[in-house]
Amino acid sequence: MTAGDLDHIRSRLREAEEGIREGEVLLQHGLLRAAVSRLYYACFHATEALLWTENLHSKKHTGIRSLFERHWILAGRLPNEMGQFYRELLDNRHDADYRVADFEREQVETWLDEARRFVGALTSEAQRKLEDKPPIT
Repeated sequence: MTAGDLDHIRSRLREAEEGIREGEVLLQHGLLRAAVSRLYYACFHATEALLWTENLHSKKHTGIRSLFERHWILAGRLPNEMGQFYRELLDNRHDADYRVADFEREQVETWLDEARRFVGALTSEAQRKLEDKPPIT
């Protein structure tokens, strides 16, 4: 793993944490569609960072989802519920960004809690993997 790889992973993990905070602020202000979108992107960035620790890449959201499911969920490295949540959040983000979607505040609050757990778990996994792989310069 190169120093550039480490920078990319760390950058994505920071973006994931920022996305959670952005989702919180948007939810507080009743901007539910925007909150759903930011929560998805927080999870997306955490997922991309985790995949990057194993040199797995995709430029598409569906590619990231597929790699995550294949290498982490179906492989039994993370619980099935995490894969299900990520799939549902991607669908909800699509509705929030491209359709007239109405979300209930309570549902978005639930997704915020789940997104916090998701990002926390993936961040922990990525950091653990980084400790196992010293950078190659």
